[in-house]
Amino acid sequence: MLVQEKQKRLEKRKQIKKARENLLDFIKYLNPDYIVNWHHEAICDRLTKLKDQQGKKIMIFVGPQRGKSEIVSRNFPAWWLGHFPGSKNILASYSSSLANSFNIDCQNIMSDDRYHEIFPETITGHLSGFSHLKTTQNQFITSKQGYLYSVGVGGTTTGKSAGTMGSKQKDSDIQKGTFIVDDPIKDLPDAFSEANKRTRYQWWQAVVNTRVHKTSHQILMHTRWATDDLAGTLINEGAIDKGWEILSFPEIGPDRDFKNKYDKRKNNEVLWEEEKGGYDELMKLKEEVGSYVWQALFGQKPKIQGGNIVKEEWINKYTRLPFDPLSLKSTDIIQSWDLTFKETKKGSYVVGVTLARFESSFYLIDIYRKRADIIETQRAIKSMSDCWPNCRTVLIEEKANGSAILSLLKKQVAGMIAVKPETSKDERLMVVAPIFEAGNFFIDANNVYTKDVIDELTSFPSCPHDDIVDAISQGLNRFGKLKGLARLKASVR
Repeated sequence: MLVQEKQKRLEKRKQIKKARENLLDFIKYLNPDYIVNWHHEAICDRLTKLKDQQGKKIMIFVGPQRGKSEIVSRNFPAWWLGHFPGSKNILASYSSSLANSFNIDCQNIMSDDRYHEIFPETITGHLSGFSHLKTTQNQFITSKQGYLYSVGVGGTTTGKSAGTMGSKQKDSDIQKGTFIVDDPIKDLPDAFSEANKRTRYQWWQAVVNTRVHKTSHQILMHTRWATDDLAGTLINEGAIDKGWEILSFPEIGPDRDFKNKYDKRKNNEVLWEEEKGGYDELMKLKEEVGSYVWQALFGQKPKIQGGNIVKEEWINKYTRLPFDPLSLKSTDIIQSWDLTFKETKKGSYVVGVTLARFESSFYLIDIYRKRADIIETQRAIKSMSDCWPNCRTVLIEEKANGSAILSLLKKQVAGMIAVKPETSKDERLMVVAPIFEAGNFFIDANNVYTKDVIDELTSFPSCPHDDIVDAISQGLNRFGKLKGLARLKASVR
C-alpha cells in the first residue's frame, strides 16, 4: 500500500509539473474529460511557446464550435497568470457580456484547488484571507497586482494596459502582458455592417494598438466572415510583413494560402472527424449553408470564386409548372412586397412576387415591378391577391411606405403580415442562397421580367436596384424550412 501511495504521489507530481510547463497538460489536469484533437494540440503548443518569447502577434482562424475559446479565452489567461502573476492582461470579444463570461470562467479555474497545486504562488481574491483583492465579473487582480480585464469590442479600457508601458524591468512580469481578442464579430449582420466594420477597426487602432507594450503578445482569434473583417483588413494592410503569424485551420485542409506548419493533413482531410463528421457529412453541411458561408466560416476563405452571392447557373427556368398553383395549400404559396413610392425615372421600384413551394423547390409564379405611387400600389397588391385566392400570406416590409399600405388595405386584403427585417439585405439573400445553389429555384422563362430578375439576383449587392432581391429573399425566408440557416445559427452561438 505504501509503495502504491508513493507511486501515486510521484505520478501526481509529474502531472503537476507537466501542467505547469505545457498549456494542454494544464487543461487536461483540471479537466480530465477534455476531448483533444490535433488542432487543439497545435494551438496549445504555439501558446505555450509564448512564455519564453516577447512581442509576438498571432492570428488564429478556425470554424465555430471547434474549441478555440476554451483554450485561448478560458484556460490560457489562467495558465499565463500562473507563470506571470504580475502581468497585465486584457481580453475582448464582440460583446462585454461574452468577454465577462470568459473572465468569470477564468476566475473559476483559478479558484480550483487543483490550480493552486500547479501555481501556489498565484493568489486571487477567491482565496480565504485575500478578499481585499478586487474581483468583479469583468476583472480580477492577483496579489502581485496582475490582472485580467475583459471588455467588449468598442468598449473602453481607460487605465488598463496589456503590459506596462515604459518599464525598465526587462525581466519583470509586468512586461509579460497579453491582449486577446476572441471573436470580434457576432454574426452575419454584424460582419456585413459597414458601420460596425469601421467601429471595430477604429477600436483596434485606438485601443489595442495603444494598450500594448512592445514586449506584449497580441492574439486575434476568430472565425472568418468576410474579406474585410477585422483580420482581413489587417492582412490587407500588410500584417504578415508587420510580424503577424497566422494559424489557419480550415474544416477541410490543408490551407494553401496561410501555410500552417502544424497542419500535416493531405488534400481533403477533415479537421475533427470524431466530433464534427467526415468528408461526406461536411459536404452535406456545405450544401445546407451554401458556398459563401462554407468558404468563410468553415474554410477560413471568405470568398466565392466568380463573385456574387447568387450565380446565374444556379437559377432554373420553367415553361410549364409541374403543378396547379391554384390547388396548392395556403401554406405553400406566399406573396412578398418591397414598397417604395417614387414616380421618378431613377427611383426605386415597387416589387411584389408570388412564390410557390412544390416538393423541395420554389417557383416564382407572378411578379409586379413598376415605379408606382401609393394608389397604384394598392391596386397592384389587391389585384395579385385576387389572382391567387389560395394565398393567405401577404408579406409587407414594415418600413416607410409599408406601414401606410398595411393601414389602407387591412380590410381589403386577407393575410397581410408586417415584416420587420432584423438582418441586412446581404444576410437575407445569403441565408436563402443554398436554395439557388441546390438548383431549387425556378422562374418563368417567358415572363417579361425574367431578365431583370436574373440580372438583379446575380449582380447583388453591386446592382443599381435591389427591390426584386428584397421581395424574393423576404418570401423565401418566410417559408421557414431552411435547415442551413438553423444549423448556421446553432453553430455560431
